[in-house]
Amino acid sequence: MSDRITHRLGAAVVWAWGATTLAPGLPGWQLAAGAGIAALTGGGRLSPDVDQYRTWRRLAAVIPEEQFGRPWLEHRWITHWVGWPIIGAGVIAGICPPAAAWAAWAALTGWVTHLLLDAVFGRPGYGRGPGVPLTPVGPHVGLGLTSGGATEYVIGWPVLIGLAGWFVLRGSGYSPAQLGTAVTAVVHGLDAFVTSL
Repeated sequence: MSDRITHRLGAAVVWAWGATTLAPGLPGWQLAAGAGIAALTGGGRLSPDVDQYRTWRRLAAVIPEEQFGRPWLEHRWITHWVGWPIIGAGVIAGICPPAAAWAAWAALTGWVTHLLLDAVFGRPGYGRGPGVPLTPVGPHVGLGLTSGGATEYVIGWPVLIGLAGWFVLRGSGYSPAQLGTAVTAVVHGLDAFVTSL
């Protein structure tokens, strides 16, 4: 599932499922906003795929990564390391104010979902194995299954959208129109902000 939209939809589904299952009393606006936050960190500039954007590429061009023996600034190396979510969970649990914890957990959910999808669908290439790295510089582990194509877009997207909507509606008490408006506003607003950086 290499597509940014698929990563985002998957992250929204996982957040919605996790929030309604593990925190059933979470207010509806936090469910919807959390789905938007998870979607943003699940795919795009705020996700492990930051390594595919211009700012990262400029950084990679000036750092002599060859001295480390691995292309650790290339796609699916250091930004996809499985240790980042562990560190993130420790930071959230240790110092995040309780009032903001739901948003931090939503952001971490998006990041973790991205790594899980890449572990299953991340193909080998450019000196790396399939999946995601166990350390910042490898080795990579994963299944390397094929992604994309009509199956992902015609079947996968509608299923993911339906699941996200169902989980959020189940736990929020809001109407589908209210939730759709809230999630869309959060995703578009934050995406516009990140794009402006």
